[in-house]
Amino acid sequence: MAALVLADRVVTLVPQPAAGVSRADVRAAVRNSPRYLRLMESWRWSSPLWNCGLISSGVDDEECSGELAGVYESIASEDALADLRVLTRGAEQRAAEDADKALDHIAADVLRGGPDPGINIPIAAALDRFASRHGMCVVRAGANSIAQRAETRMGIKVFSIAIPVLARAGGGRVQLLRNDLEEELGTLRAAIAGAFDSAEGGTNAPAHAERIGAVSEGADRYSAAYQRWAVTGARGDDENAERVTSGYVSVTGMLMPPDAVLRSSRAAIHALSGKGSGGHGGRNGNGSAPPGNAPSEARLRVLIVREMSVRPESAE
Repeated sequence: MAALVLADRVVTLVPQPAAGVSRADVRAAVRNSPRYLRLMESWRWSSPLWNCGLISSGVDDEECSGELAGVYESIASEDALADLRVLTRGAEQRAAEDADKALDHIAADVLRGGPDPGINIPIAAALDRFASRHGMCVVRAGANSIAQRAETRMGIKVFSIAIPVLARAGGGRVQLLRNDLEEELGTLRAAIAGAFDSAEGGTNAPAHAERIGAVSEGADRYSAAYQRWAVTGARGDDENAERVTSGYVSVTGMLMPPDAVLRSSRAAIHALSGKGSGGHGGRNGNGSAPPGNAPSEARLRVLIVREMSVRPESAE
């Protein structure tokens, strides 16, 4: 929900039948992969956002799902990723033996929230690769797994804000929020982009601090506008007869290595097996991006979103 508010456009990986995405292909896949139908039904609430082009499965003619094969190939062939093969081999075998069965397993894992590392690690890595190639920002849900703690240690913190979002609402209500608060959201998006530009480009300290301050100011302005809007905009039921609810989230902007998912997963395996971190170090995620000292390698822009159980004290 935070991504749908903060992004100009959203690209997500959509599991697709191997035969293609025509109506006939999808109908055949649904017959052979019942959980694929359940996955599509679970996304029905977002239909208006797909129809208007806010959400898509790729850019131009490139599908995000096209990155999956390359991720599996990297795990299979690169020595540094050999430890991940024990996790992904089952998924690769299913894909090789039966495309419909593989689709069914992927759909089932997404429906459950991604508990199978042999599926969710390659999907997350594929999203990162696609975002890196197209200059996009990745949005992650915050969690406290060993792998995600390792990933955070590899990153550089740029900013952190707390904002209200629609916690539960149909796509039509999300569209209404985006349209009604277009000006405030545009300002916040520009500030976030500016802060990332500053952190990557080695901006001097005063200018960098000004960019970070602009993010906080943009978040405050949007939050105030949301509270006014929510009096009528976030009340009642949505177009699906579901109660609309609001909530607060923290959003932390970080710069990470493009292969952070694979690195951190490998580090987690080493930690669980007692082998240590495997030599993949990183900067402390609790620090800030040092102005005037841009990272030497390309970095992935990441927004980590965590649901907040309490309302921030500064919220009006």
